[in-house]
Amino acid sequence: MERKLRIGITVRYCELQDEECFDIFRVNSRVQTVFAKIAEMHGVTLIPIMWAEDMSDVCGLCDGLIITGSDIDVDPSYFDSKLPFSSEDFDEYHYNQKIITHFVDAGKPILGICSGLQELNIYFGGDVIQDMEGHYVTRHDVRFEPYTWFSDVYGPVVNTNSYHHQCVGKPAPVLRVAASSEDGVIEAMDYPGRDIIGFQWHPEVDQPELRDKVFGKFFSVCRQRRDK
Repeated sequence: MERKLRIGITVRYCELQDEECFDIFRVNSRVQTVFAKIAEMHGVTLIPIMWAEDMSDVCGLCDGLIITGSDIDVDPSYFDSKLPFSSEDFDEYHYNQKIITHFVDAGKPILGICSGLQELNIYFGGDVIQDMEGHYVTRHDVRFEPYTWFSDVYGPVVNTNSYHHQCVGKPAPVLRVAASSEDGVIEAMDYPGRDIIGFQWHPEVDQPELRDKVFGKFFSVCRQRRDK
């Protein structure tokens, strides 16, 4: 019997506001339940990754990685060395860059969503625009470039959700712009020759038929990579 596909997924952190909550319980990790539904639909096992100091064993268990969206911005010191670290939020990227390194070194597929795309861009040498308008809690059209990872999933134009106040600024040298909105914001990127992709929107909560095609293709390439 074929082993079920195993996909690592990053957890994201949130702070509870309950005044009676003990401090030790105030910061919690979470994975959106929608990913469990997607995994169940495709017969995939999800493995939440909560710590990254020594992730080689966990990476060895997984056939691919999903970097989920987050409410926490990456501290700008990670992409501008002239700036001191200044964030008061939990430093998720401190761990996520280590997780990314393990999966990149292992040649395993990676899918980044919203801030996950931004983290991939920063990891590979790009940066982000730290604050922008017009893309938070709205919908807009995205136009795709031909001959990218996404070419057989989307047509030339698709309408997507939008929940972000930051976006890719300077693209990383190894990443290719695969889609943009009408105002020029980069909406999707891929790494030519490797199954590393990122969306600026949230395909996990968008149009069901497109969601299923996107995750179906990602899981398919993870399975192909596993079975080589």
